Amino acid sequence: MLHTSISQFELAIQEARKAFDHERSSFNQSVLGCAYAAAGRTEDAERILDHLVERTLNGPALPVWTALLEFGLNKQDEALSELEKALMVKDRDLLEFASYPWFKTYRMDPRWNRIEASLGLPKLQ
Repeated sequence: MLHTSISQFELAIQEARKAFDHERSSFNQSVLGCAYAAAGRTEDAERILDHLVERTLNGPALPVWTALLEFGLNKQDEALSELEKALMVKDRDLLEFASYPWFKTYRMDPRWNRIEASLGLPKLQ
């Protein structure tokens, strides 16, 4: 995510691909999708999103990491809906997600404020 934040998109994709090849986790897959999205490779990012959504429907819920990629694709409403699902299923990854400095704009949304309050987290300035 660091490389995308400083517009080093190809390096971001390379590093995210290495991480995903090393550990095929939903988190690494989401980060790879975010790198694709930041680089303007929307089709590649959407393909990863489709895979994450399919896994959510057919197996253990992965709403937090689906939300991460949806934020990367500027799909804030869908992402916040996924975070609300994560809260309902008590997804422990939601606490990790809440600590990330990325996607600051979602923190201003009233839905995030409700999620944050439900988690008992202090309001970040």
